[in-house]
Amino acid sequence: MIVLAFSLLINGCAKNEEQEVLTVFAASSLTESFREIARAFQALHPGVKVQLNFAGSQVLMQQLSAGAQADVFASADERYVAEAVEQNLAEQPRLMAKNRLVAVIAKEQAGIENLGDLVKIKNLVLADPRVPVGAYSEQVLDNLGRLYGSQYKSRVIENVVSWESNVKQVVAKVALGEAGGALVYATDVTPDLKKQVKVLEIPPEYNVEAKYFIAVGKNGKQKELAAEFIDFLMSSRGQEILLQFGFLPIR
Repeated sequence: MIVLAFSLLINGCAKNEEQEVLTVFAASSLTESFREIARAFQALHPGVKVQLNFAGSQVLMQQLSAGAQADVFASADERYVAEAVEQNLAEQPRLMAKNRLVAVIAKEQAGIENLGDLVKIKNLVLADPRVPVGAYSEQVLDNLGRLYGSQYKSRVIENVVSWESNVKQVVAKVALGEAGGALVYATDVTPDLKKQVKVLEIPPEYNVEAKYFIAVGKNGKQKELAAEFIDFLMSSRGQEILLQFGFLPIR
């Protein structure tokens, strides 16, 4: 019995040692979709563990610059993945998904019927402009200024009480009632969040097309496996998963 137990222990250790770990750095807004993509990829690759690291794209870029190893880098805009390429930290990126923005309003906020009413909310929260969704939010506010007047953006900004480092923190503030409203990705409006907030759609002519890019990390240890992960993501199955989570098709 002792010999058998020891044999099982050795075999178990050997299997753990044989397991390949693929480290994926991904923007916070990809959390739900990439967890599903990781499960699907692992099902096709027994012995592979996809290790996901989610944060704002700018934070992920800082981690890479500081020496963190990533096999895959998925950014919510082109800016940071281009910076990674420039610093020789990533291969050439591929466009992997598109997104759009919406306004989410806490249900406690009365009298907010359209996007022009955002100026009435005295405790707005936005992502920091260094965060992709923060930069996209500023573009949307600029665009809406064509509809609501040249002072619209500045009046909205005056009411921002918190600038967050990723979109999940923005969503959490509104969901918890700590903020009256925010601009977030459409994909962040999960079924649970819909029960807690009012969603205001942004017309296409005033919205932005948020583009997500993905690249193989140059300082990772699993370049071949990383390329396979990206190929899976770009396959019909991978794109289908992204569509299921509300992302827009890239074609």
